[in-house]
Amino acid sequence: MLTVRWGFNRFFTTSFPTSSAGFNLTTLGLPASLAAATPDAAFPAVTMSDVASFGGGTTTRDVYYSRSFNATISKFLGRHSVKAGFDFRTLHDDGTPAVGPTSLGFSDVFTRATPQVSTAGTGASLATMLLGYPTSGSMNVVANFNDFLRYYGGFVQDDFRITSKLTVNFGLRFEHESGIREANNKLIVGFNSTVASPLQQNVTGVQIPGQVQYAGVNGNPLETGNALGVKPAPRVGFAYAADGKTVVRGGYGIYWAPSFFSFQNTIGYS
Repeated sequence: MLTVRWGFNRFFTTSFPTSSAGFNLTTLGLPASLAAATPDAAFPAVTMSDVASFGGGTTTRDVYYSRSFNATISKFLGRHSVKAGFDFRTLHDDGTPAVGPTSLGFSDVFTRATPQVSTAGTGASLATMLLGYPTSGSMNVVANFNDFLRYYGGFVQDDFRITSKLTVNFGLRFEHESGIREANNKLIVGFNSTVASPLQQNVTGVQIPGQVQYAGVNGNPLETGNALGVKPAPRVGFAYAADGKTVVRGGYGIYWAPSFFSFQNTIGYS
């Protein structure tokens, strides 16, 4: 008997600041150019060194989906019931990591008696904010990532009916999972510590070694990690009918947990 299956699964999730999603940044006096460049705008995250912070909250989107194909063939051979099969899956995490909104930080530096010196009793981050002079600012603009891995598995199993009361099971499974890949190679797969850093051209008098290695560039691998070539998974078990009302079962096997991954803000794409 031959059994063939194909499957598809998809799950979408998103998170966003419900209280201020879609906030118009220009109402705070921020330039329209900044508002236009802000993905998933919301009320800015305002942080102050001596007063409680407020606002902020990023938006994330994940589309988890998988495709699978497996085939199993089984045959009775006297007292043996033999099965063999193949399993293939692709597992994807497609979406955007945390993006936006603008984040503004305020400290007492612009309202001290002397900006270069901390003077007790002078300066306040709230006063700096009322003047409209942030001491820091940032915004996340991130590319879309479609990270995935592939899974391959094959097995063979024999259920051997030794007697009418005792059946013994023998099985062997082999599995392989690829390293994590990205559909457009937007991944860092390593770090070369022997070449000069791209910053070297702007610095004199000191050596700055090291460059990140992007997937598929200059012969770099397409996958991250150091995936095992083959994961063996032997299985053995038995079932014994002690009497008409009692069956004793036991078994042993090695099982491999699947890889876990999620996308991150890769340098150069965020």
